[in-house]
Amino acid sequence: MIVISNTGPLIALAKLDQLDLLQKLVPDGVFIPPIIQRELWAKTGFESAALEAALDSFIQIRKPENVPFAVDLVTMYLDEGEKQVVRLAVSLNEPLFVLLDDNAGRKAAKRLELAVTGTAGLLVSAKELTRNNFPKSGGLRCSSVVPFWQEIIELYGHVLLEC
Repeated sequence: MIVISNTGPLIALAKLDQLDLLQKLVPDGVFIPPIIQRELWAKTGFESAALEAALDSFIQIRKPENVPFAVDLVTMYLDEGEKQVVRLAVSLNEPLFVLLDDNAGRKAAKRLELAVTGTAGLLVSAKELTRNNFPKSGGLRCSSVVPFWQEIIELYGHVLLEC
């Protein structure tokens, strides 16, 4: 199984120092469309080094091809990154899931019968699969994190405690 990811979950995992979870949980491949690559290159925070390393090592870039017109109708109100993630997922003929945190993007992907999870779902799955080997929370640089990411970090701590 492969994963097609949007920008947000990759940034969240980089901020949590957990990008390697994707490589471990999805050894068949992590794919992003070119627009997501450009968005990741534009990052300048402390997570940018981890994102660049992941782009150089295990994240693969693919363009969506032969996408049915119906997909454009379902995704027409999404931002360009989410639209291209969904288009790429539909264009691949492989078992996959889409990694999206944005609610509108998730709804569009589900409408197209794609398997979808978000950052929190991925962390819960990782915790369940690797009970004793899951890394402990710590060393997160919360001072440079905007409120949305603060919620993800708090959720990450909750997952570690409860699961």
